[in-house]
Amino acid sequence: MTVQTRRLRRALGASATSIALCTTAVGHPAWSAGQECRSSPVEVTLPGQDSSQTVRGTLCTPGSWASGEHQVDVLVHGGTYNRTYWNLVSGYSYVEATLREGRAVYYFDQIGTGASDKPPSSALTLSTVASVLH
Repeated sequence: MTVQTRRLRRALGASATSIALCTTAVGHPAWSAGQECRSSPVEVTLPGQDSSQTVRGTLCTPGSWASGEHQVDVLVHGGTYNRTYWNLVSGYSYVEATLREGRAVYYFDQIGTGASDKPPSSALTLSTVASVLH
C-alpha cells in the first residue's frame, strides 16, 4: 500500500465490506485495463414510508484483485457533499487509489443528495440515513 493511499484512507475513514449489487455498465477511459465502473442504483424503503426510493451509486472493480477475497470499500460522503467527493480528479481520487490496491469501490449519493431520490426533508433524519446505508 502506498503512502498516499494510507493517508487517504486515514483522512477519509472509509470502511471495507463485502456487498453484492446489480449493475449497469458505464465506463471511465482514464483507468487501467480491466478496471470497470458500473452505474449501480439501489431501491430502498425509508423507515415509516410505504414507497421505495432510489439511491444511485457507482461500483468500480479492479483489473485484478489483491487477494483471494473480493473486498469492496463502501464510501459515504459528508452531509454537504455528493459522491463526486471520492473521485474529484485523476491523481487525487480515492477511487483510483483503491482500484490500484486491488479492491473494488462502491460510492453513492446519500438519499436526498446528488442523483439519488429526494424525499421530503422531514423524512431525512440520522436514523433514516443509517437505515439506507445498512
